[in-house]
Amino acid sequence: MHQLLIAAALLIGSHSKASTTSRFTLPAPTGPNAIGTTDGTLIDPTRLDTLGGVTVARVIKVAVWYPAAVGVPGEQAPYLRNGPDEFAPFARLIKGPPAAFAHLNSAHSHAIVNAPVNTTRGKLPVILLSHGYLSSPTASTVVSEELASHGYLVLSITHTGEAQSVTLPDGRTIAITSTTGTLAARPAAVIGEWGAEDSTMAAVTRATTDADRARLMRGYLKSIPISTKSLARWVADQQFVVNEAFRRSRLTPTARAPLAGHIDTARLGAMGHSFGGVTAAEFCRVDPRCKAGLNLDGIPQYGAMLDNGAERPFLMIYSERQGRIGASDVIYRHSRAKYQSVVVAGTRHADLADYVLYGSVVREMMVSGPVVPAVATGIVRRVVREWFDQELRGRSSALLGGQKTVAGLRLRP
Repeated sequence: MHQLLIAAALLIGSHSKASTTSRFTLPAPTGPNAIGTTDGTLIDPTRLDTLGGVTVARVIKVAVWYPAAVGVPGEQAPYLRNGPDEFAPFARLIKGPPAAFAHLNSAHSHAIVNAPVNTTRGKLPVILLSHGYLSSPTASTVVSEELASHGYLVLSITHTGEAQSVTLPDGRTIAITSTTGTLAARPAAVIGEWGAEDSTMAAVTRATTDADRARLMRGYLKSIPISTKSLARWVADQQFVVNEAFRRSRLTPTARAPLAGHIDTARLGAMGHSFGGVTAAEFCRVDPRCKAGLNLDGIPQYGAMLDNGAERPFLMIYSERQGRIGASDVIYRHSRAKYQSVVVAGTRHADLADYVLYGSVVREMMVSGPVVPAVATGIVRRVVREWFDQELRGRSSALLGGQKTVAGLRLRP
């Protein structure tokens, strides 16, 4: 699942001259609704977390996207939700120039900050979204806007300590790297477990029986206890966010809580890219409030799903990474509900998130395939939207039902 970070690790010490001259363009969402967005900070007093040598209650930041009233003026939200230095830790990690991601600084999303909610939509189905490991919710802006424009409420979580950077309520910034580019202790320990991931997944995809695939996968999962602990922390983050959102759904809408009363607690989906997709699957396994899940190229699936199948419909979207296609099928096919998988042709891991739009700095890291960026984002947006429309709204999907084809997308048996 971690090709982006593995590629970065390979570049450490190489003093890469990676830079980008490509203009960053955010594709317009396709839905009929305007988009509003706001940010929130939640504190879970039941969990203590040691960050930067200080023990504090667990801090979880959430970017909220929702259908807004059309034509309301307001400030367009910046693309970088955590300020212009949001990707500086990653630039340091790859030994790139400080300006490697500077072209993102002036970009804006299509959403209006704190715009009034579109009250004509009624109660909104909810999508819980988690970013990739050491990534950022910003890299899921395209799909967040797309879903909001089609009437969904998206809760995009920042998993503190394992995201690019997070500013805590006490003013401290927790980043994945120090100013010298050294990984922080927690992510360094997690990434240190991934050495055998590529070779193991290649062996899984070569195996000819499910018994052999399960044996290989089970052996690998036993070798990554620190990563599994991170998965549990991320799932707990998701559950706390859902608890708070559903609690507030019972409140009367006010200027400080405009979405109260508009949250449909009976229609909750979960999704994510890479580690975030793995987290979505585990959340849907353990939390009955989840009605459908989706994984954007998170391989392999951690947690207990291999031996305890899920009971919620699930969609796996694979990139065309060599030695990865189908790797997690041995786990997901144990599900007692619908399971589907698709492959987006010409893509690698980064192409299933906003990274595909970032230009040469990503392509130089060899984590982007030959796909045209607009094609990749178009396919991902459509598949994600049609999956949740199908599972949460009861709208049949001609695409996922196999009645239509889209160039660049393959349905898997």
